[in-house]
Amino acid sequence: AARPGSLAQEPRHKAASLGVGGQVRFLSSRNDIPELLAAADMVAVASVWEGTSLSLMESMAAARPIAATDIPGNREVLGPGEALLVPADDAPAMAQAIAALAADPALAAKLGQAARDKARRLFDLRLSAPADHAQWASRSRETPHDRPDLVAPVNRRHRHAWRPRHLGRGGAPVRGALRPAGGHGLFRPDLRPAGI
Repeated sequence: AARPGSLAQEPRHKAASLGVGGQVRFLSSRNDIPELLAAADMVAVASVWEGTSLSLMESMAAARPIAATDIPGNREVLGPGEALLVPADDAPAMAQAIAALAADPALAAKLGQAARDKARRLFDLRLSAPADHAQWASRSRETPHDRPDLVAPVNRRHRHAWRPRHLGRGGAPVRGALRPAGGHGLFRPDLRPAGI
């Protein structure tokens, strides 16, 4: 949601200049997203750039048919048969995708259900957390000889003593094993276990 300020007013002015100000609602920050999605016929995400989109994941979980731009962040979340993807900055293509979903309820329902199935499989913490835990547990049992890419010297004086990078003594996770580098939010690849 747009924050108060000059940028928040631009879409309102644009809608008014196009003569659709009365048909467009700018809802701001909301706490009732599941209810709003349940009332929606479809979701359109016209981002030119996007990271991992929470709004797409929420829409998928609600089984809403989605028209979205075909950009890297959206492709990470949506695959073929889960949404209609259109080129970024192509308003006519987005309009066609929205019209196609509105005109074909069977297609819209099929895409919405496929997206929900994927959301449950990949994004539902109740299902994905046990799998993640099992993966970490299996890695904690590996020895340096099994996975040399996961180990680092314990200290300079005892280079022969090795342990997995993400585990401390006794197999306990090391706090800060994946710590930010340089304060810019990126993780240091030299401290990240391979394959994660």
